[in-house]
Amino acid sequence: MFKALTEWLRGLRIGVKLVLVLFLVTAAAGTVQVLRVLIDNDSAISITAFRVSSLDDLNTAAIPASPAVVEADIEGVDVGIIADPFFWQEGDTTHLFFEVVDNTADDGVIALASGSIESGFEYRGTVLKEPFHLSYPHVFAANGSVWMIPESWEAGAIRLYRADHFPNRWSFVGNLVEGGEFVDPTPFHHDGRWWMFVGDRSNGRLDLYFSDRLESGWTAHPQNPLIENNPDVARPGGRMIEDQGRLYRVGQDAFPEYGTAVGLFEIVTLSETAYREVPLARNPVLTGSGKGWNADGMHHLDLQWMGDHWLGVADGHDSWKVLRGTPYTWAKSKTIE
Repeated sequence: MFKALTEWLRGLRIGVKLVLVLFLVTAAAGTVQVLRVLIDNDSAISITAFRVSSLDDLNTAAIPASPAVVEADIEGVDVGIIADPFFWQEGDTTHLFFEVVDNTADDGVIALASGSIESGFEYRGTVLKEPFHLSYPHVFAANGSVWMIPESWEAGAIRLYRADHFPNRWSFVGNLVEGGEFVDPTPFHHDGRWWMFVGDRSNGRLDLYFSDRLESGWTAHPQNPLIENNPDVARPGGRMIEDQGRLYRVGQDAFPEYGTAVGLFEIVTLSETAYREVPLARNPVLTGSGKGWNADGMHHLDLQWMGDHWLGVADGHDSWKVLRGTPYTWAKSKTIE
């Protein structure tokens, strides 16, 4: 019932505003809780860029009061949303790659904006488009080239692209994994091997793949699914973070709705046969600020070390609010082993 309700709420047209009060009976406790849901579907997702000096400083208070890229910056497209920013630093220039959903085609494309925190960002147009939905443009370097693995679930495969003329032109190299509706593929190289986290469209499942080579040979981890039926923590939420020898997975909180918050999960065991992660005690690290462009939630993070500081990009929204009878506490963010 709740799933059907949230699907209905997600489908509300722009401009609709309402307040719903639901009475939920908790049979085991014999109590009644009130769930008040305020939907304000009259606004949008925006993207920001920021700096922090240490990972301990990563929190919602570090996020700027004004975003760097908003829907109004996107030209020539009937914009539905912008989301999923990743960046590549080239000298003093930060190249932002992100999803733009075209309302006309109802599909996502990969767009580019370049600039800096100080100078602002200039929209440079679409850099990758396919006859199916694209999002989550994970850009990274390996073997002397710059690569991109975007989400392409409608193609039924995880697809690899290489930059022919960075940052504007990309060529398809091949499918890495086939036969599923894979979302938010997140590759990383660690201890001489390639690894890749992958979510699914339920938002509640997390799988892991590994390979000795980027371009081929990907194998499903025997512990899959690492997480199942847990939208609080499962879906990947951005680039892997390595700090002082510790490796962190970025995960989304997609409950009670997609785009609620972002948390970090330290990976303490990673091998071809075993996996174990532990959530940070201070999760979520990014959540709604309660005001402004990211008032109601944040759902993506790309944080990279620049030598003397961390540079990050993230997205957030003020499109709706969910107020629950019992405050949410990430209680389901348990250790996975």
